[in-house]
Amino acid sequence: MSKKYGLKTHACFLLTVWFCAYSVVHAVPVAPNTAILEGTVKEYCAGSSDFWDIRPVQIIYKVTVVVEGIGKSGDSPSFLRGKENQMQSFFTKEDISPELLNKRIKADVEFRGDEKGGRFWIRNIQILQEGK
Repeated sequence: MSKKYGLKTHACFLLTVWFCAYSVVHAVPVAPNTAILEGTVKEYCAGSSDFWDIRPVQIIYKVTVVVEGIGKSGDSPSFLRGKENQMQSFFTKEDISPELLNKRIKADVEFRGDEKGGRFWIRNIQILQEGK
């Protein structure tokens, strides 16, 4: 060990390198967030979660919805804010029907992931009657 730098300096350097390496491998999860979505389903797809790199491998459904309204769900923030009138993809493990296609729906949504990426998940899907 060099006499120019002391043991504390080497220890601080090693800890800094370890924390940087740890942060690259482990990501910070997003804050809890939920919203109530109203929109029209424009795309429906069922397939293996392996296709979307979701583990464990299982049947996953993906719906693409034109976001028409966003409601608050409790005190948590909504990651859908600013996405009104845009198409957004949502995933679910719930067994949903292709009859949702071109129907207006209301559902609970949540963004799950971390600062490296994530997905919107949808559940409790209800078909809205025409005119609502």
